Amino acid sequence: AQAMADQTYSNPPNNIMPVSGITWVDLTGGAKLNLESDWSGSGLLVVKGGTLQMTGGTFNGIIYVLDGDLHMAAGGPTINGSIFVECGADLTKVAGTPDINFNQGVIDSTFSLWDGDSGGSSSLGGYRIVSWEEVR
Repeated sequence: AQAMADQTYSNPPNNIMPVSGITWVDLTGGAKLNLESDWSGSGLLVVKGGTLQMTGGTFNGIIYVLDGDLHMAAGGPTINGSIFVECGADLTKVAGTPDINFNQGVIDSTFSLWDGDSGGSSSLGGYRIVSWEEVR
């Protein structure tokens, strides 16, 4: 996956740009990536390790947190697409007023970035969305 990335960052500054196509971010040594206010991105954002903290901004596509933490806090980030988090449930914190909008069209076009399938019928590294449940 990392080899296919359009952008690769290691312990980047807050509000990294650009984030489009496939973006891979490595966070080591307990690093945190903050995405705030006017930030925007699209495509597939993979964050490995550390903590991805979103307090604002807009993302269209799939956010995939691998072996790390996801925190959403006050400020109201907007995600149009989907979020995957591979970590313990107690490490994912959603607070404030995030707006997470499942969008099948955005997800299909993001999957096509991964494998070149313009039909969006494929899966991300063996993962496929088979259902969606809104939990309140």
